[in-house]
Amino acid sequence: EGIISGAADFGLFIEELSMRRDLKTVKNKSPKLILTDQDLLPIELPQVILGNKLLRFKENIILQVHYHDNKFLWVRSEKCGIDTDGFTRQELIDNIERQIIFLWKVYAQAADTSLTPAAQVLKQYLLKNWYEVANNIKE
Repeated sequence: EGIISGAADFGLFIEELSMRRDLKTVKNKSPKLILTDQDLLPIELPQVILGNKLLRFKENIILQVHYHDNKFLWVRSEKCGIDTDGFTRQELIDNIERQIIFLWKVYAQAADTSLTPAAQVLKQYLLKNWYEVANNIKE
């Protein structure tokens, strides 16, 4: 019921992201971004907010930022299942966080029987390296 069931579906998910990226590029027809050295620094995340919890990583997730087609910033980590982009560094970080939450909910919390063998490998990686803790931060 709405759970991505493995490598084939993950491939479709990545293909959909690519199509969205292409649509954004065509829609915006943005001129070359004006980047600073800061924009291309690796992004390092120790945790993301997951509702009333935090999703922490045993080792910080470090993603190298790439400037793609002179139009947008892009990151990819095959081991974590992350592949996303943004027109600004902040948009990229927001998209990374959304994708991490998606991966946690759809893969790490799925029943093994609903996942293909490739998706089960991703699930095991996530469960081994990511974990939830209480969010004691008051807003």
